[in-house]
Amino acid sequence: MNGKIIAAKASSLTTKNRQKAEKGGSVKFTALGGGDSIGGSCYLLEAAGRKIVLDCGVRFRKNGEGKNEIFFPDFRRIRHEKIDLILISHAHLDHLGAAPRLAAQHPEAAIFMTAPTLAIGTLLLEDMLKIRKQEEKKAARRLSPPVFNRRQLDWFFSRINPIVEPGWFSPLPGWEMNFWPAGHIRGAASVLLKTPEGAAMFTGDISAGEQPTVGGARLPEADFRPDVLVTESTYGGRNLPPREAEVDRLVGKILDVKRRGGKVLIPAFAVGRSIDVALDLVGHGIPVYLDGMARGMAEIYHADASWCKLDKPFPLPDLIEEGFVTMVPREKEEGHQCRESWLAGENFGGHDFAVMISPSGTLDGGYARKYAKRIFGEYRSAIFFPGFLMEGTAGRQVTEIERGRAVKVDDEVFNVRCEVERFNLSAHDSADNLAGRVAVLSPRRVVLVHGEPDAQRALRERLAALSPPPEVFEGKAGKIIEL
Repeated sequence: MNGKIIAAKASSLTTKNRQKAEKGGSVKFTALGGGDSIGGSCYLLEAAGRKIVLDCGVRFRKNGEGKNEIFFPDFRRIRHEKIDLILISHAHLDHLGAAPRLAAQHPEAAIFMTAPTLAIGTLLLEDMLKIRKQEEKKAARRLSPPVFNRRQLDWFFSRINPIVEPGWFSPLPGWEMNFWPAGHIRGAASVLLKTPEGAAMFTGDISAGEQPTVGGARLPEADFRPDVLVTESTYGGRNLPPREAEVDRLVGKILDVKRRGGKVLIPAFAVGRSIDVALDLVGHGIPVYLDGMARGMAEIYHADASWCKLDKPFPLPDLIEEGFVTMVPREKEEGHQCRESWLAGENFGGHDFAVMISPSGTLDGGYARKYAKRIFGEYRSAIFFPGFLMEGTAGRQVTEIERGRAVKVDDEVFNVRCEVERFNLSAHDSADNLAGRVAVLSPRRVVLVHGEPDAQRALRERLAALSPPPEVFEGKAGKIIEL
Protein backbone atom coordinates (compact mmCIF):
# COMPACT_ATOMS: atom_id res chain seq x y z
CA MET A 1 0.00 0.00 0.00
CA ASN A 2 3.09 2.20 0.29
CA GLY A 3 2.70 5.44 -1.63
CA LYS A 4 -0.73 4.58 -3.02
CA ILE A 5 -3.92 6.11 -1.72
CA ILE A 6 -7.20 4.52 -2.68
CA ALA A 7 -10.17 6.87 -2.98
CA ALA A 8 -13.42 5.76 -1.39
CA LYS A 9 -16.87 7.30 -1.23
CA ALA A 10 -17.80 8.54 2.22
CA SER A 11 -20.37 6.27 3.83
CA SER A 12 -22.92 7.17 6.45
CA LEU A 13 -23.25 5.40 9.79
CA THR A 14 -26.03 2.94 10.35
CA THR A 15 -28.83 3.99 12.69
CA LYS A 16 -27.69 1.39 15.22
CA ASN A 17 -24.11 2.63 15.24
CA ARG A 18 -25.21 6.26 15.38
CA GLN A 19 -27.23 5.42 18.50
CA LYS A 20 -24.16 3.73 19.98
CA ALA A 21 -22.08 6.84 19.30
CA GLU A 22 -24.71 9.06 20.90
CA LYS A 23 -24.84 6.88 24.01
CA GLY A 24 -21.06 6.88 24.44
CA GLY A 25 -18.65 4.32 25.88
CA SER A 26 -18.02 2.53 22.58
CA VAL A 27 -14.79 4.41 21.89
CA LYS A 28 -11.76 4.62 24.19
CA PHE A 29 -9.05 7.25 24.30
CA THR A 30 -5.76 7.11 26.18
CA ALA A 31 -2.99 9.69 26.25
CA LEU A 32 0.34 7.86 26.19
CA GLY A 33 2.05 11.24 26.34
CA GLY A 34 1.17 14.91 25.91
CA GLY A 35 -2.28 14.66 27.43
CA ASP A 36 -1.94 17.59 29.85
CA SER A 37 1.44 18.93 28.75
CA ILE A 38 3.29 20.21 25.71
CA GLY A 39 5.66 17.62 24.27
CA GLY A 40 5.68 13.87 23.71
CA SER A 41 2.25 13.86 22.07
CA CYS A 42 0.98 10.32 21.58
CA TYR A 43 -2.62 9.12 21.81
CA LEU A 44 -4.36 5.76 21.52
CA LEU A 45 -7.84 5.66 19.98
CA GLU A 46 -9.78 2.39 20.20
CA ALA A 47 -12.96 1.75 18.23
CA ALA A 48 -14.67 -1.28 16.67
CA GLY A 49 -11.90 -3.60 17.80
CA ARG A 50 -9.19 -1.48 16.13
CA LYS A 51 -6.33 0.43 17.76
CA ILE A 52 -5.07 3.68 16.24
CA VAL A 53 -2.06 5.68 17.44
CA LEU A 54 -2.32 9.42 16.77
CA ASP A 55 1.14 11.06 16.71
CA CYS A 56 4.18 9.75 18.51
CA GLY A 57 6.56 12.46 19.66
CA VAL A 58 9.38 13.07 22.10
CA ARG A 59 9.78 15.60 24.88
CA PHE A 60 12.98 17.46 25.67
CA ARG A 61 13.46 18.27 29.35
CA LYS A 62 15.97 18.44 32.17
CA ASN A 63 16.96 15.41 34.24
CA GLY A 64 17.89 15.50 37.91
CA GLU A 65 21.39 16.70 37.06
CA GLY A 66 20.14 19.61 34.99
CA LYS A 67 21.18 17.94 31.74
CA ASN A 68 19.02 17.86 28.62
CA GLU A 69 17.48 14.48 27.91
CA ILE A 70 14.91 13.14 25.49
CA PHE A 71 11.87 11.32 26.82
CA PHE A 72 9.36 9.37 24.79
CA PRO A 73 5.77 8.19 25.41
CA ASP A 74 4.86 5.33 27.71
CA PHE A 75 4.36 2.38 25.35
CA ARG A 76 3.65 -0.15 28.12
CA ARG A 77 -0.10 0.26 27.61
CA ILE A 78 0.21 -1.09 24.04
CA ARG A 79 3.27 -3.34 24.34
CA HIS A 80 1.32 -6.55 23.69
CA GLU A 81 -1.47 -5.03 21.61
CA LYS A 82 -1.95 -5.10 17.86
CA ILE A 83 -1.76 -1.59 16.43
CA ASP A 84 -3.64 -1.14 13.17
CA LEU A 85 -2.66 2.42 12.21
CA ILE A 86 -0.03 5.00 13.13
CA LEU A 87 -1.12 8.47 11.97
CA ILE A 88 1.24 11.46 12.14
CA SER A 89 -0.32 14.92 11.99
CA HIS A 90 2.84 16.95 11.26
CA ALA A 91 6.63 16.95 11.38
CA HIS A 92 7.47 18.63 14.69
CA LEU A 93 9.54 16.27 16.83
CA ASP A 94 7.10 16.46 19.74
CA HIS A 95 4.64 14.71 17.41
CA LEU A 96 6.98 12.57 15.29
CA GLY A 97 10.26 11.95 17.11
CA ALA A 98 9.40 8.58 18.73
CA ALA A 99 7.47 7.14 15.77
CA PRO A 100 10.42 5.04 14.44
CA ARG A 101 10.66 3.31 17.81
CA LEU A 102 6.93 2.59 17.90
CA ALA A 103 6.89 1.35 14.30
CA ALA A 104 9.71 -1.10 15.05
CA GLN A 105 7.75 -2.49 18.00
CA HIS A 106 4.59 -2.79 15.89
CA PRO A 107 5.57 -3.84 12.35
CA GLU A 108 1.94 -4.77 11.70
CA ALA A 109 0.81 -1.13 11.74
CA ALA A 110 0.21 0.87 8.57
CA ILE A 111 1.72 4.37 8.77
CA PHE A 112 0.24 7.51 7.19
CA MET A 113 1.34 11.13 6.99
CA THR A 114 1.32 13.86 4.36
CA ALA A 115 4.10 14.05 1.77
CA PRO A 116 5.53 17.34 3.17
CA THR A 117 5.54 15.82 6.66
CA LEU A 118 7.63 12.96 5.30
CA ALA A 119 10.07 15.36 3.57
CA ILE A 120 10.52 17.56 6.64
CA GLY A 121 10.46 14.64 9.06
CA THR A 122 13.24 12.86 7.16
CA LEU A 123 15.59 15.80 7.77
CA LEU A 124 14.68 16.04 11.47
CA LEU A 125 14.90 12.33 12.26
CA GLU A 126 18.21 11.95 10.45
CA ASP A 127 19.48 14.90 12.48
CA MET A 128 18.43 13.17 15.71
CA LEU A 129 20.63 10.21 14.79
CA LYS A 130 23.50 12.53 13.89
CA ILE A 131 23.31 14.37 17.22
CA ARG A 132 23.14 11.08 19.10
CA LYS A 133 26.36 9.87 17.45
CA GLN A 134 28.08 13.14 18.36
CA GLU A 135 26.94 12.81 21.97
CA GLU A 136 28.22 9.24 22.18
CA LYS A 137 31.68 10.36 21.02
CA LYS A 138 31.83 13.12 23.64
CA ALA A 139 30.21 11.24 26.56
CA ALA A 140 32.41 10.42 29.51
CA ARG A 141 29.99 7.74 30.63
CA ARG A 142 27.43 5.50 28.98
CA LEU A 143 24.33 7.31 27.84
CA SER A 144 20.75 6.15 28.21
CA PRO A 145 19.45 4.10 25.22
CA PRO A 146 18.61 6.19 22.12
CA VAL A 147 15.02 6.85 21.13
CA PHE A 148 15.64 4.85 17.94
CA ASN A 149 18.55 3.45 15.95
CA ARG A 150 19.51 3.35 12.26
CA ARG A 151 17.73 0.07 11.59
CA GLN A 152 14.50 1.27 13.18
CA LEU A 153 14.58 4.53 11.24
CA ASP A 154 15.11 2.77 7.91
CA TRP A 155 12.21 0.41 8.68
CA PHE A 156 10.00 3.37 9.56
CA PHE A 157 10.75 5.16 6.28
CA SER A 158 10.04 1.99 4.28
CA ARG A 159 6.56 1.66 5.81
CA ILE A 160 5.21 5.18 5.33
CA ASN A 161 2.23 5.84 3.07
CA PRO A 162 2.53 9.49 1.99
CA ILE A 163 -0.68 11.45 1.41
CA VAL A 164 -0.35 13.99 -1.40
CA GLU A 165 -3.75 15.70 -1.15
CA PRO A 166 -6.94 15.57 0.95
CA GLY A 167 -9.47 12.90 0.04
CA TRP A 168 -11.38 10.06 1.65
CA PHE A 169 -9.91 6.57 1.48
CA SER A 170 -10.31 3.29 3.34
CA PRO A 171 -7.32 2.31 5.52
CA LEU A 172 -9.26 -0.54 7.17
CA PRO A 173 -12.41 -2.49 6.25
CA GLY A 174 -15.43 -0.41 7.25
CA TRP A 175 -13.28 2.65 8.04
CA GLU A 176 -12.73 5.85 6.09
CA MET A 177 -10.05 8.45 6.68
CA ASN A 178 -9.08 11.90 5.44
CA PHE A 179 -6.10 14.15 6.15
CA TRP A 180 -7.43 17.70 6.28
CA PRO A 181 -5.47 21.00 6.17
CA ALA A 182 -4.57 22.20 9.67
CA GLY A 183 -2.42 25.26 8.90
CA HIS A 184 0.33 25.41 11.58
CA ILE A 185 3.28 24.33 9.36
CA ARG A 186 3.84 22.82 5.93
CA GLY A 187 2.03 19.53 5.58
CA ALA A 188 0.20 19.74 8.91
CA ALA A 189 -3.12 17.93 8.85
CA SER A 190 -6.06 17.09 11.04
CA VAL A 191 -7.17 13.47 10.86
CA LEU A 192 -10.83 12.77 10.07
CA LEU A 193 -12.11 9.26 10.79
CA LYS A 194 -15.37 7.51 10.03
CA THR A 195 -15.50 4.30 12.03
CA PRO A 196 -18.22 1.67 12.49
CA GLU A 197 -18.84 3.23 15.92
CA GLY A 198 -18.93 6.91 15.02
CA ALA A 199 -16.96 9.76 13.52
CA ALA A 200 -13.88 11.28 15.13
CA MET A 201 -11.55 14.19 14.42
CA PHE A 202 -8.03 14.74 15.73
CA THR A 203 -6.94 18.34 15.15
CA GLY A 204 -3.21 17.90 15.74
CA ASP A 205 -1.57 21.31 16.16
CA ILE A 206 -3.87 23.69 14.34
CA SER A 207 -4.10 27.33 13.35
CA ALA A 208 -6.91 29.10 11.52
CA GLY A 209 -4.66 32.12 10.94
CA GLU A 210 -2.32 32.27 7.97
CA GLN A 211 1.46 32.11 8.32
CA PRO A 212 3.93 33.54 5.78
CA THR A 213 4.52 30.05 4.36
CA VAL A 214 1.19 28.29 4.83
CA GLY A 215 -2.51 29.09 4.74
CA GLY A 216 -4.85 28.67 7.68
CA ALA A 217 -6.72 25.54 8.69
CA ARG A 218 -9.92 24.64 6.94
CA LEU A 219 -13.06 23.36 8.57
CA PRO A 220 -14.02 19.85 7.45
CA GLU A 221 -16.57 19.31 4.74
CA ALA A 222 -20.10 20.32 5.69
CA ASP A 223 -21.35 16.72 5.81
CA PHE A 224 -18.69 15.68 8.36
CA ARG A 225 -19.69 16.13 11.99
CA PRO A 226 -17.53 14.28 14.50
CA ASP A 227 -19.06 12.54 17.47
CA VAL A 228 -15.67 12.86 19.19
CA LEU A 229 -13.26 15.78 18.75
CA VAL A 230 -9.71 15.51 20.09
CA THR A 231 -8.28 19.02 20.07
CA GLU A 232 -5.08 20.74 21.07
CA SER A 233 -5.42 23.33 23.84
CA THR A 234 -2.05 25.13 23.88
CA TYR A 235 -3.64 28.56 24.19
CA GLY A 236 -6.95 27.42 25.62
CA GLY A 237 -6.76 30.09 28.30
CA ARG A 238 -6.04 33.21 26.30
CA ASN A 239 -6.25 35.00 23.00
CA LEU A 240 -3.13 36.12 21.20
CA PRO A 241 -2.64 39.58 19.71
CA PRO A 242 -2.97 39.91 15.92
CA ARG A 243 0.09 38.48 14.21
CA GLU A 244 0.66 41.64 12.19
CA ALA A 245 0.82 43.72 15.37
CA GLU A 246 3.38 41.37 16.92
CA VAL A 247 5.54 41.47 13.78
CA ASP A 248 5.46 45.28 13.88
CA ARG A 249 6.45 45.23 17.56
CA LEU A 250 9.32 42.80 16.83
CA VAL A 251 10.58 44.94 13.94
CA GLY A 252 10.49 48.04 16.14
CA LYS A 253 12.51 46.32 18.86
CA ILE A 254 15.06 45.07 16.33
CA LEU A 255 15.55 48.56 14.91
CA ASP A 256 16.10 49.86 18.46
CA VAL A 257 18.89 47.30 18.92
CA LYS A 258 20.41 48.26 15.59
CA ARG A 259 20.49 51.95 16.57
CA ARG A 260 22.33 51.21 19.79
CA GLY A 261 24.91 49.01 18.04
CA GLY A 262 23.84 45.62 19.40
CA LYS A 263 23.07 42.23 17.93
CA VAL A 264 19.76 40.33 17.76
CA LEU A 265 19.45 36.58 18.21
CA ILE A 266 16.11 34.91 17.47
CA PRO A 267 16.02 31.32 18.74
CA ALA A 268 13.39 29.68 16.57
CA PHE A 269 12.11 26.20 15.90
CA ALA A 270 13.58 25.02 12.61
CA VAL A 271 10.30 23.78 11.15
CA GLY A 272 8.00 26.61 10.19
CA ARG A 273 8.92 29.28 12.73
CA SER A 274 12.45 30.02 11.51
CA ILE A 275 11.31 30.45 7.90
CA ASP A 276 8.18 32.42 8.77
CA VAL A 277 10.13 34.86 10.95
CA ALA A 278 12.76 35.24 8.21
CA LEU A 279 10.06 36.24 5.72
CA ASP A 280 8.50 38.61 8.26
CA LEU A 281 11.82 40.44 8.69
CA VAL A 282 12.99 40.57 5.07
CA GLY A 283 9.54 41.95 4.23
CA HIS A 284 10.52 44.92 6.41
CA GLY A 285 13.95 45.24 4.82
CA ILE A 286 15.88 43.52 7.63
CA PRO A 287 18.51 40.99 6.44
CA VAL A 288 18.79 37.67 8.27
CA TYR A 289 21.27 34.87 8.79
CA LEU A 290 19.92 31.31 8.87
CA ASP A 291 22.02 28.85 10.85
CA GLY A 292 21.89 25.23 11.96
CA MET A 293 18.81 23.25 11.01
CA ALA A 294 17.15 26.44 9.73
CA ARG A 295 19.45 26.21 6.68
CA GLY A 296 18.22 22.77 5.66
CA MET A 297 14.63 23.72 6.39
CA ALA A 298 14.91 26.76 4.11
CA GLU A 299 16.02 24.49 1.28
CA ILE A 300 13.11 22.08 1.87
CA TYR A 301 10.60 24.90 2.05
CA HIS A 302 11.87 26.18 -1.29
CA ALA A 303 11.84 22.78 -3.04
CA ASP A 304 8.96 20.94 -1.36
CA ALA A 305 5.73 20.38 -3.24
CA SER A 306 2.66 22.20 -2.02
CA TRP A 307 0.24 20.47 0.32
CA CYS A 308 -3.29 20.94 -1.00
CA LYS A 309 -2.42 24.28 -2.62
CA LEU A 310 -2.17 26.04 0.76
CA ASP A 311 1.60 26.37 0.94
CA LYS A 312 3.11 29.65 -0.11
CA PRO A 313 6.40 29.91 -2.04
CA PHE A 314 9.70 30.53 -0.31
CA PRO A 315 11.92 32.13 -2.98
CA LEU A 316 15.23 31.20 -1.36
CA PRO A 317 17.54 31.79 -4.39
CA ASP A 318 16.06 35.25 -5.00
CA LEU A 319 16.38 36.23 -1.34
CA ILE A 320 20.00 35.08 -1.27
CA GLU A 321 20.82 36.94 -4.49
CA GLU A 322 19.18 40.11 -3.19
CA GLY A 323 21.22 39.88 0.01
CA PHE A 324 18.27 39.48 2.38
CA VAL A 325 19.08 35.90 3.41
CA THR A 326 22.55 34.55 4.19
CA MET A 327 22.92 30.84 4.81
CA VAL A 328 25.58 30.54 7.52
CA PRO A 329 28.30 28.28 6.04
CA ARG A 330 29.06 24.99 7.74
CA GLU A 331 32.42 24.64 9.48
CA LYS A 332 33.96 22.78 6.54
CA GLU A 333 32.72 25.32 3.99
CA GLU A 334 34.35 28.50 2.79
CA GLY A 335 33.21 31.43 4.88
CA HIS A 336 32.52 29.38 8.00
CA GLN A 337 33.93 32.28 10.06
CA CYS A 338 30.51 33.92 9.67
CA ARG A 339 29.53 32.94 13.23
CA GLU A 340 32.54 34.59 14.81
CA SER A 341 32.14 37.62 12.56
CA TRP A 342 28.54 38.07 13.66
CA LEU A 343 29.43 37.61 17.34
CA ALA A 344 32.18 40.20 16.98
CA GLY A 345 29.80 42.65 15.32
CA GLU A 346 31.83 42.61 12.12
CA ASN A 347 30.59 43.00 8.57
CA PHE A 348 29.82 39.71 6.83
CA GLY A 349 28.16 39.32 3.44
CA GLY A 350 27.96 43.08 2.93
CA HIS A 351 25.69 43.69 5.96
CA ASP A 352 26.35 46.26 8.65
CA PHE A 353 23.50 44.60 10.60
CA ALA A 354 21.66 41.29 10.30
CA VAL A 355 19.48 39.23 12.63
CA MET A 356 20.64 35.71 13.49
CA ILE A 357 17.85 33.11 13.32
CA SER A 358 18.88 29.74 14.69
CA PRO A 359 17.36 26.69 16.42
CA SER A 360 16.63 25.55 18.97
CA GLY A 361 13.65 27.71 19.76
CA THR A 362 13.92 26.98 23.48
CA LEU A 363 17.73 27.45 23.84
CA ASP A 364 17.96 23.81 24.87
CA GLY A 365 20.37 22.93 22.08
CA GLY A 366 21.65 23.87 18.66
CA TYR A 367 23.68 26.90 17.68
CA ALA A 368 21.17 29.25 19.32
CA ARG A 369 22.33 28.02 22.72
CA LYS A 370 25.98 28.75 21.80
CA TYR A 371 25.13 32.23 20.54
CA ALA A 372 23.08 33.03 23.65
CA LYS A 373 25.92 32.17 26.01
CA ARG A 374 28.18 34.58 24.10
CA ILE A 375 25.77 37.55 24.16
CA PHE A 376 24.05 37.15 27.56
CA GLY A 377 26.40 39.76 29.00
CA GLU A 378 26.02 42.33 26.19
CA TYR A 379 23.73 45.12 27.38
CA ARG A 380 23.20 46.54 23.87
CA SER A 381 22.20 43.16 22.36
CA ALA A 382 18.94 41.21 22.56
CA ILE A 383 17.43 37.74 22.46
CA PHE A 384 13.88 37.73 21.10
CA PHE A 385 11.76 34.57 21.39
CA PRO A 386 9.02 34.39 18.73
CA GLY A 387 6.65 31.86 20.28
CA PHE A 388 5.58 29.49 23.03
CA LEU A 389 8.20 28.33 25.53
CA MET A 390 7.50 25.12 27.38
CA GLU A 391 7.87 24.97 31.13
CA GLY A 392 11.29 23.71 32.18
CA THR A 393 13.13 24.93 29.06
CA ALA A 394 16.17 27.20 29.17
CA GLY A 395 14.34 29.81 27.12
CA ARG A 396 11.47 30.01 29.57
CA GLN A 397 13.91 30.32 32.44
CA VAL A 398 15.71 33.21 30.75
CA THR A 399 12.47 35.09 30.04
CA GLU A 400 11.25 34.78 33.64
CA ILE A 401 14.25 36.38 35.40
CA GLU A 402 14.91 40.08 35.85
CA ARG A 403 17.49 41.71 33.64
CA GLY A 404 20.92 41.47 35.23
CA ARG A 405 20.12 38.32 37.20
CA ALA A 406 22.11 35.11 36.85
CA VAL A 407 21.09 32.01 34.91
CA LYS A 408 22.80 28.61 34.82
CA VAL A 409 23.34 27.01 31.42
CA ASP A 410 25.48 23.87 30.90
CA ASP A 411 26.93 24.21 34.41
CA GLU A 412 28.01 27.78 33.63
CA VAL A 413 26.55 30.86 35.31
CA PHE A 414 25.74 33.91 33.18
CA ASN A 415 24.45 37.34 34.15
CA VAL A 416 21.73 38.11 31.61
CA ARG A 417 22.36 41.77 30.80
CA CYS A 418 21.02 41.64 27.23
CA GLU A 419 17.42 42.53 26.45
CA VAL A 420 15.11 39.49 26.51
CA GLU A 421 11.53 39.49 25.27
CA ARG A 422 8.86 37.13 23.98
CA PHE A 423 6.64 37.70 20.94
CA ASN A 424 3.50 35.77 20.07
CA LEU A 425 4.13 34.75 16.47
CA SER A 426 2.38 31.50 17.20
CA ALA A 427 1.10 28.93 14.74
CA HIS A 428 -1.45 27.67 17.28
CA ASP A 429 -5.06 28.78 17.60
CA SER A 430 -6.13 31.25 20.27
CA ALA A 431 -8.86 30.34 22.73
CA ASP A 432 -11.61 32.00 20.66
CA ASN A 433 -10.70 29.98 17.57
CA LEU A 434 -10.47 26.72 19.54
CA ALA A 435 -13.90 27.28 21.08
CA GLY A 436 -15.34 28.56 17.80
CA ARG A 437 -14.30 25.40 15.97
CA VAL A 438 -16.04 23.26 18.59
CA ALA A 439 -19.17 25.40 18.25
CA VAL A 440 -19.27 24.91 14.47
CA LEU A 441 -18.50 21.18 14.49
CA SER A 442 -20.84 20.54 17.45
CA PRO A 443 -19.29 17.26 18.62
CA ARG A 444 -20.96 15.40 21.46
CA ARG A 445 -17.69 14.80 23.25
CA VAL A 446 -14.42 16.74 23.30
CA VAL A 447 -11.03 15.57 24.56
CA LEU A 448 -8.49 18.31 25.38
CA VAL A 449 -4.82 17.46 24.81
CA HIS A 450 -1.51 19.26 24.15
CA GLY A 451 -2.04 21.94 26.76
CA GLU A 452 -0.97 22.72 30.29
CA PRO A 453 -3.64 22.13 32.97
CA ASP A 454 -4.53 25.81 33.42
CA ALA A 455 -5.13 26.21 29.68
CA GLN A 456 -7.29 23.09 29.57
CA ARG A 457 -9.41 24.19 32.51
CA ALA A 458 -9.97 27.60 30.94
CA LEU A 459 -10.99 26.10 27.60
CA ARG A 460 -13.30 23.65 29.33
CA GLU A 461 -15.11 26.58 30.96
CA ARG A 462 -15.50 28.26 27.56
CA LEU A 463 -16.97 25.10 26.05
CA ALA A 464 -19.43 24.75 28.93
CA ALA A 465 -21.05 27.99 27.75
CA LEU A 466 -21.86 26.58 24.29
CA SER A 467 -25.41 25.58 23.39
CA PRO A 468 -25.65 22.65 23.54
CA PRO A 469 -22.47 22.12 25.58
CA PRO A 470 -20.36 19.07 24.67
CA GLU A 471 -19.15 16.62 27.26
CA VAL A 472 -15.53 17.64 27.84
CA PHE A 473 -12.64 15.49 29.05
CA GLU A 474 -9.20 16.76 29.99
CA GLY A 475 -6.45 14.49 28.72
CA LYS A 476 -4.08 13.06 31.30
CA ALA A 477 -1.23 10.66 30.64
CA GLY A 478 -2.27 7.06 31.25
CA LYS A 479 -5.95 7.82 31.91
CA ILE A 480 -8.40 5.74 29.84
CA ILE A 481 -11.36 7.85 28.74
CA GLU A 482 -14.50 6.02 27.61
CA LEU A 483 -16.29 7.97 24.93
